[in-house]
Amino acid sequence: MDILKSKVVKDATNLYFKNQRFEIINRGTSIIIRLKKEAGFKILRLILIAPNGYTSNKPNELAPHPEVRKATIKIKGAIKSENANLSYLKNIIKYIYYTKREINATLHKTYALADINNIYYKEDIRSSKDNFFVVKENGNGFYHNLINLSSNWVLLILKKELKPIKKINITKYLNNSDSKGVFQEIYSEIQDNGDNLFAINKKLVSKFVLIDYNLTILFLINLLNIYETGKHEPCTVFGLILKIAKQNPKQTLNYLNIALSNKEAPEYYLTELIKKITKFN
Repeated sequence: MDILKSKVVKDATNLYFKNQRFEIINRGTSIIIRLKKEAGFKILRLILIAPNGYTSNKPNELAPHPEVRKATIKIKGAIKSENANLSYLKNIIKYIYYTKREINATLHKTYALADINNIYYKEDIRSSKDNFFVVKENGNGFYHNLINLSSNWVLLILKKELKPIKKINITKYLNNSDSKGVFQEIYSEIQDNGDNLFAINKKLVSKFVLIDYNLTILFLINLLNIYETGKHEPCTVFGLILKIAKQNPKQTLNYLNIALSNKEAPEYYLTELIKKITKFN
């Protein structure tokens, strides 16, 4: 079944997006459908989870959501065939999450791992028509994953309220650097492909990390403010900073601490980078 051609998905995009242009983002075992131009701080997206799929990269990984003030998920139901209406099934989504923000993420990544022995780790089983907070302002669900327990595609409606972020200003790197072509290309690749960059354009990544770190680190710190569309763009920037920091840990830490003091980028990414790079020394 081509899930994007199903009656349910067509009806949902018509209902929620009407005649506006939308973008389809394939995340492996899940698909995000979002307006091409999202405006304001309140965002609505459709999420499709494949049979036995999940919204993070792996079933035991819980992705962070520092860009979100709060968010809800409504489980619309299961899609059994292209021409069928929604089926309302019980116990089809497992919501795994931590109840606080202060969880140690893995050393070279931003995600946390499921740990049933951690008192802050929880699992809930949800059914069709359930509507619940997936991220709360108190940190509940900051790290989470949604897992499809059924053998059918499942449609979810995500509504989230975003935190304000600084505007990106990379003009000086594009205009005044001898490597402006590489800066422009890496920026475009992050926007277009997110964390797939590391798999599909290793040559560009290798070229970028060889540029003077005094330029690349400042460029990337500014880029931590990039808008998150579902492609994990800020996490991609995070990964690039870690790559450069392996060769220049002390200098990178200095730039990150200054950025944290001046609130130049989201606190979560800066503090996580500082914690991880400190362990490089």
